[in-house]
Amino acid sequence: MDPKTALEPGVVIADRFRIDEPVAFAEAGPAFLATDQESKDRLLVFEVQLAEADALRPAVAVQHPHLGVVVGLVAHGERDVLLAQYVPGLSVEAFTDGASRLSKVDAVRFALRILDALLALHQAGAAHGFLRPAAVVMEPEARPRPVVTFAPSLLALSTYRSPERGEAGPPSVADDSWAAGALLYRMLTGKDPAAVGYMSEDEVGAAGIDDPVLRAALFHSLAADPSKRSDTLQPLRRELARWFADHAGDGSSHSSMMSRPPPLPPGLPGSSGSVPPPAPVSGAPPFSKSMPTEVAARKKTSTPLVFAAVAAVLGLGAAWGVSAWRSRPKVTVITTAAPQETGAAVAPSAVSLGEVAVTGESEGEGGVDRSLSCVAAYFPKDTFKKAPDLTWLCAEVDPRAGGEKLRVAVVQGAAGGAPTEAQQLFAKLGWYEMAAFGMIRASCCNDPKALELPEASSGCEPLAKAIDEVGKAVASKQPIDEPLSAFGKAAKCETDAKKASLFRRGGAPQPNEEAAFKDLMKTVSAP
Repeated sequence: MDPKTALEPGVVIADRFRIDEPVAFAEAGPAFLATDQESKDRLLVFEVQLAEADALRPAVAVQHPHLGVVVGLVAHGERDVLLAQYVPGLSVEAFTDGASRLSKVDAVRFALRILDALLALHQAGAAHGFLRPAAVVMEPEARPRPVVTFAPSLLALSTYRSPERGEAGPPSVADDSWAAGALLYRMLTGKDPAAVGYMSEDEVGAAGIDDPVLRAALFHSLAADPSKRSDTLQPLRRELARWFADHAGDGSSHSSMMSRPPPLPPGLPGSSGSVPPPAPVSGAPPFSKSMPTEVAARKKTSTPLVFAAVAAVLGLGAAWGVSAWRSRPKVTVITTAAPQETGAAVAPSAVSLGEVAVTGESEGEGGVDRSLSCVAAYFPKDTFKKAPDLTWLCAEVDPRAGGEKLRVAVVQGAAGGAPTEAQQLFAKLGWYEMAAFGMIRASCCNDPKALELPEASSGCEPLAKAIDEVGKAVASKQPIDEPLSAFGKAAKCETDAKKASLFRRGGAPQPNEEAAFKDLMKTVSAP
């Protein structure tokens, strides 16, 4: 190791970031606190592997209320170094050490916010790769809780890495999905899950998860058999959002507020020590003209990655495949603008589950609408840039009115911007607008009242029953072709009976209307 490039106090990286002191992470590689000498912001600094740097590079400058910003990745000597926003506070590791201090509602609420932050990275083309209890700050200073940050890799094989990734595999969306499920397990039980996963839902239950919905959600994330495991975050997000919509009013104990002070983070002088909390990080400003923006290239020393392995990292396309064989590139240090005020996600610019949908409590003025957490999971990500009014959803029993109100909510969600994908789909739904309402209502409402429509014409199946069957199929993840076909036949029967106007339609259902509904369904099942 070249002593000139060793990470230690006093070393300045890229002529700007001065390493101040080590910060301890239990049973993990070395990490340091550094100061941006221009902005005076505090940063967390540690070495990363080549594959980890490649997976994280698209994450630079991605901002989200529940995400610590990746300020940059630089080549320092023969190593890659991650520069990340330092977020002081109590981590999940300290908060759930051996016994959970969270209620189920709190654990799911925080898990949904964590998932939303991770999805911001995934949509930017990045994978986190370091998600574990030490990398999530449960009680951050001057930030909405929790905040997904970074922590150096454990020295031993981590249960927060999927069996397929193992000790040396590259980060990936699938690996983040495993880690997110493992983190939820830790928040619910206070313990780490089985490193090899679980063979069945019953095995998850025997490990301490008594709620059947949460048990199923965790099994889908932590199944030992990869073919039974979700390889993206969306399935877990949908399952948790639906559970939360049904349980957010169960009376959260606000278990994060303990009767005695929590233990201080590791490394804090005078305790078991971490560095005294610095001022909140504001993000690095643009470089000055005198600062170099590139670090000299170095030869690549690690074994080239095969195309399939790189594709598995994130599905990042051919560019990542090429990078498996290319020489080591110059690494540009990229800084971020100051993070937005809490409550405004920048990537993507839509209402996130962390901001509105999964609080289930009045954390801000006027409270929130918990229904949005479930509804948002059934629409494209960019649908709700502004939170619409959904207080009517579970009380509405008329699918005609419900479909129209849902369309209005989609328009409200666009906040006056360019038409969203959801708006374009709703413009084509026609008769199937009622089916869309039935689907959302059946999936997001607990024991809703029976649907009410005009009495069926002679020889026609009741449309309310057909809508209900479509909703039940979607909610139970059963095939929808048969109930959807029955709905179409019932709608056509009413048209033939000259009753279309009773259902606020001017003619028979059209093939493009059913196609639009199926396109909406693709959003529900999309990876």
